Amino acid sequence: MSLQTAVNDLKSCENTKAMLAISTTRYPAAADTMYYAPDGAENTEGQWCLPALGIWNMVNKHRSKIDEAITRTGGEPLIDYYWSSTEYSSDDAWEWGSRGIFLHYSKVNNHAKVRPVLKIQ
Repeated sequence: MSLQTAVNDLKSCENTKAMLAISTTRYPAAADTMYYAPDGAENTEGQWCLPALGIWNMVNKHRSKIDEAITRTGGEPLIDYYWSSTEYSSDDAWEWGSRGIFLHYSKVNNHAKVRPVLKIQ
């Protein structure tokens, strides 16, 4: 998928479910979101997804406010590289870099981190 198309992808949960339907062991970033539930919100397990690249594109536009809100609530600001659920090709997925850049790497590569998003009901 081209970058121009990928930055408009908002199908976080649909993309995550598609990866999990193929394999939970082959796509550990997607599998990690399946079992995620933060302290105090254990009932949200199974409702989290890997953000699609369009979500990360929106994060770019509001980065300072998002980091400020995360820090105020005791979380860690966005640093490093994070997986997206958006495919680049059958073997690669798009990633978001904390400097606002978009890259693509093998879906089975483990160097990026997972920052799940909650499915809106």
